[in-house]
Amino acid sequence: MHQAFEQYARGLGKKLQDEWLKIQGRFESIAFLEAAEQTLHVLKATFRHRFNTSEYPKLQILAQQIAEPLYQVGALPGSLDIEQAAELFYKCYPLHPIALLLLPQLCQKVAQNERTLFSYIGSREAYSFQERLAHLNIGDWIQAADIYDYFLLNQPTALTDSFTYHHWVEVITALERLGSDAPPEQIKLLKTIGLLNIVGGQGGFKASQAILALSHPEQDASQQEQNLKALQAASCIHFRSFSQEYRVWQGSDFDLSGILVEETNALRGLNLAETLNQRQVLAPLVARRHTIESGSLRYFIPSFIDSESVHKFQPDTQQLQIYFYLAADTEEQKIFEQLLEQVGDLVVMVFCPNLARLHDSVIQVMGLVNMAQHHTVLQTDPVAEREHKAWLSNAHANEQKLLNNFLETPCYYSWYWRGKACEIPTKRRLQITLSEICDTIYYDTPIIRNELINRTQISGSASTGRNKLFNAMLEHAAETNLGITKFPAEKSMYLALLKEPGLHRQAADGRWLFSSPDADNPFKFHKLWQAIDRFLDTHETQAQALTALYAILQKPPYGLKNGILPVLFAAYYLSRQREIALYEENIFCPLFTYEHLELLSKRPERFSIERFRLQGMRLEVFRHYLQNILGHIPEQATLLDIIRPLAKFMRGLPVYTQKTNNLSPETLAVRNSFNKAQSPAKLLFQALPQACGFTPFEINSVDETLAKNYMEALLNSLRELKGAYQVRLDELRDQLAYALKLPEPFNLPAMRQTIQERFTGLEQYTGGEGQDLFAFIRRLTSLQNKDQAWLESVGTLLGRIPPNKWQESHSQQAELKLKEFRERLHDVAALDEAIKNRPNNQTRTVLIRAVSQDKGEQASKIAYINEAQEQQVKQQVRAVQKTLKGIDKSMGLAVIAELLEGL
Repeated sequence: MHQAFEQYARGLGKKLQDEWLKIQGRFESIAFLEAAEQTLHVLKATFRHRFNTSEYPKLQILAQQIAEPLYQVGALPGSLDIEQAAELFYKCYPLHPIALLLLPQLCQKVAQNERTLFSYIGSREAYSFQERLAHLNIGDWIQAADIYDYFLLNQPTALTDSFTYHHWVEVITALERLGSDAPPEQIKLLKTIGLLNIVGGQGGFKASQAILALSHPEQDASQQEQNLKALQAASCIHFRSFSQEYRVWQGSDFDLSGILVEETNALRGLNLAETLNQRQVLAPLVARRHTIESGSLRYFIPSFIDSESVHKFQPDTQQLQIYFYLAADTEEQKIFEQLLEQVGDLVVMVFCPNLARLHDSVIQVMGLVNMAQHHTVLQTDPVAEREHKAWLSNAHANEQKLLNNFLETPCYYSWYWRGKACEIPTKRRLQITLSEICDTIYYDTPIIRNELINRTQISGSASTGRNKLFNAMLEHAAETNLGITKFPAEKSMYLALLKEPGLHRQAADGRWLFSSPDADNPFKFHKLWQAIDRFLDTHETQAQALTALYAILQKPPYGLKNGILPVLFAAYYLSRQREIALYEENIFCPLFTYEHLELLSKRPERFSIERFRLQGMRLEVFRHYLQNILGHIPEQATLLDIIRPLAKFMRGLPVYTQKTNNLSPETLAVRNSFNKAQSPAKLLFQALPQACGFTPFEINSVDETLAKNYMEALLNSLRELKGAYQVRLDELRDQLAYALKLPEPFNLPAMRQTIQERFTGLEQYTGGEGQDLFAFIRRLTSLQNKDQAWLESVGTLLGRIPPNKWQESHSQQAELKLKEFRERLHDVAALDEAIKNRPNNQTRTVLIRAVSQDKGEQASKIAYINEAQEQQVKQQVRAVQKTLKGIDKSMGLAVIAELLEGL
């Protein structure tokens, strides 16, 4: 649709308008309107000029002279500056800049937008762009008056649009009153003012003296002043001093009080509680004393409820709330008492009877708000608009005064918490009671004195400081103050969250480390640590979503904020890292990195955690792991002591080793077990034993012989994985030696020496840099790298990527490329040998090699041509070319091939 529903219904009766508004309420409004600035840039792209060189500078100067004053009065749209506007005006010549700025806005008023705009540009109707263009000379402009005439004659929707209809009528009436015998300058000026009025003043783009002077450069200042006075004398326009612009219409008389009665009568049935909730008329109420003492902001969200909305009553289970029950009379006390039984500790209930005055005040405010929405004349009548704003301001003030009574004079209402009445005679007592409620609910909240991070949503600078603290926790845990010097944001976070609570402290041996907080620490983090321990103990050996832990810590009695949760979790993990496993999207993270912490702070739902503790029979079974993989048995050994070095080993393998299938079935199974591992316990107890051909270990059984055999099989697979890449390099070495026909045994130092002797300098016969054979010979004969790096460099050239990242396709490509180079390289070597043995220095040497499908590759042949023979060769070539002229190309090539074969 081109317009909103109410615009189509404008002019109908109120009942029909209301019905249309109901229909509109069933739909979602999505505006497809380009900004005026964007439309102007699109329009600019459609213009092409063909001026001579002397005309360009003149037009550019004119555009600059208009752009500067428009910028100064704030009449340019969007973010256009003077230079951009000047370029736009120049590129859109001959549209006058004022007419150009009017066009997009006027087309939107007509409700056809770009279609109307480009209809004007492309049509040849009366006063259209094309029609006016045919009658212009260089330096003339298409002005706003021309735009007015076009829309009036050729765009009927400009008059039938209900939203702007009476504005057009006012302009037409003013022109008729002025008369057709009036001076043309006055008619053009009136049309320009009318168009500016129709689109509506936006910033400095209005019918001001400055804009009108720019619109009609053919009129000097005195002429324009006389014309404006004449229009005013003819009652066609008047000047509005409050907005400093000329207007064609005066506006209509508006019965503010009468309309207000109509609006308020229509609102008598509104639900007061729902209306106040939608408007959020009361700000959250902070429990000041509790907030100051704990460092955690606690506030109550005010909401309203009444007998009609009781069935929708669903208090928030995580947010402190005050519900004001708006009772029509005292008889609703029984409903309120039943409601008290449904609420929890986080809700304070208030019984508020006798609210007729508040009801009337809210209706008056809503009526005045609706009046501005339903009666657009307020936007064009400054007197009525100012009066309406004054009434609305007073109504808001009266409404706010009545609403403030809830908190300023709480003695007039009945307050309840946990179903019991609270004696609250004063506002001060209300504050005391709210803090006492918070003390009771959040009795185990730790004391955190840092407003930067102890928030539900932290600022950008606080987030940066927190990220730096993460890095310090991981990189400098053994240093005093985590190595943070001076007093940046992360230092204050460290002191409040880690040092003062005793989470990061100095041990007896002088080392700084993360540890559990003491029970007697005044900052009360000990209970928090116990809560995390209980959560993990309850779900031991079973990964739990990190968000589930966060949910417990956010609820009473802890009530932690989102901003501090990642830091506290990191501190807990570092203090328990021997027995905590972290998973990202169900994949085990053997290392706790800065990247994990940064992502964890933004997307905690991606992570889960699990606790492991080895004890009893399990520890006995896995001594074999510890002895063979770590070489010793750490104190308080855990499963993670085993899995971390194994996982680190697997992740450190080259991409080739992680992708290749040239491994034994057992080794492939071991590698796949790591890639698919979801839990250290499942990996160590089930997946790895099965990969090595053993049955999974039972938790409560011990067989040391079985464990020993399994360990030997696992180590063999790990050795094969470790050496797989070297095996591939050895294969590449042998393939290279075979292709280059090097003598056995193949070892890199001897190979490189032989290659230097045979192939150094052969690149001169390849056609120079840019040829692949040139690059191959240079890479073969390079002396820059050590032996393995040299071999990897040659492999990179053959496979297009380094060998440690090869997959099967790269290996095949390298073999094919090596085969191609082998043939070409031996040809070049043969040519070099022939050149060295040529009869004299004046002879040109040519290598000829013929290949036939029937007989395979033929022997290479050498031709020597001296200077005396050059002329004869050219004559024979011309003769052969003359003979082959006119013969089919394929046949000619066959003839040449037969000749080569017969030589």
